Amino acid sequence: MRILVRCGLSPRRAKEIVDALNKRGEAVALVDQAPKDYARRFAAHGISAAVPTVRAVDVKALRERLGLSQSEFAARFALDHTLIKNWEQHRSEPPVAARVLLNLIDRAPDTVSEILTSK
Repeated sequence: MRILVRCGLSPRRAKEIVDALNKRGEAVALVDQAPKDYARRFAAHGISAAVPTVRAVDVKALRERLGLSQSEFAARFALDHTLIKNWEQHRSEPPVAARVLLNLIDRAPDTVSEILTSK
């Protein structure tokens, strides 16, 4: 519990996590900053900690594999055309939420398209 409190969680939240660990043998601790640092701190005390990561997607390669123009890709997946252009030209990086969507599109483009167009 002390580790969780030192990592910035409230004592109440730390207790909830420890109680969940005791009950189920696992728990999820939400951390706002430097999750890899938290994982290292926990590992030093013999506590296994997984850090979720969202892989980068080559937007241009994905779009070209789908046979879509930038405008078509943006329209099909409810994205801004300018963002697509900037991501492809490496002027900016997609934020985490956009990377999640891009990963979903990469794995199941028809399913994502269907979800976005269903009522």
